[in-house]
Amino acid sequence: MRKFITLVTFLFGSIISTAQLCPGGGTNFSNAVLFNPAWIAGCSNASCTGGITFDNRAACEPTTAIDACAPSPSCGTLANMGSDLWFKFYATSTTVTITLNPSVSFISSIQAFLGGPTCGALTQIGCGIAGGVNTGVTVTLTGLTLNNLYYFRAFGSANNAAQRTGTFCFCGSAGMSDIVLPLKLSSFNAAVSGNFITLKWITADQLNFSHFDIERGTNGTNFKFIGNTSANYSGALQNEYSFGDYTPSVGINF
Repeated sequence: MRKFITLVTFLFGSIISTAQLCPGGGTNFSNAVLFNPAWIAGCSNASCTGGITFDNRAACEPTTAIDACAPSPSCGTLANMGSDLWFKFYATSTTVTITLNPSVSFISSIQAFLGGPTCGALTQIGCGIAGGVNTGVTVTLTGLTLNNLYYFRAFGSANNAAQRTGTFCFCGSAGMSDIVLPLKLSSFNAAVSGNFITLKWITADQLNFSHFDIERGTNGTNFKFIGNTSANYSGALQNEYSFGDYTPSVGINF
């Protein structure tokens, strides 16, 4: 039998239905906009239908040159790049996928960073350029630290200056949030003994939370509440927890 623990975060906020113009304040990454998961709610990876559209056209920025405070992108020719819009996010997974789906006649690009936010303090951790106009680009970041703040910029990269600007959405992106989870899950294990299962996990950096809800499912999609465990604020750097499931389902348990 296998057991998994899931930390569920509820996000509240209004979903913006109109296009955004110049998020991030143009060319200064210190004004990067915090990524909102609601931007990708209801949209597909193949199109922006149902998603929130962003606009990096030259008219919305003070300059079309990309921000020189950050390292130059390693994935193209600097002279062909322009009109960067900046975003930041908290990692909710050690693997994050950033996907830009562009409009027609826009060659979209992504460059991601750790560090910051002061000028010169960023280090590139990912870079990608679309293979042509109206073609999506995806950058996959691995080995990220949960809850850490990361930055990325969306920009155009093309020999033809007209193809450096356009509209885009984030459909197909995953692993980014606008909030910090109340703890870090350092480890999680499940052990079978006879007809019951013991769950054990270790947390770090606990902050302002009351308890864990434990849910069980048989298909990895639908779950039912089976109990909870109160938070332990012992003052230690790490805290250990356990929970016994004495009535597991037959077969694989999630």
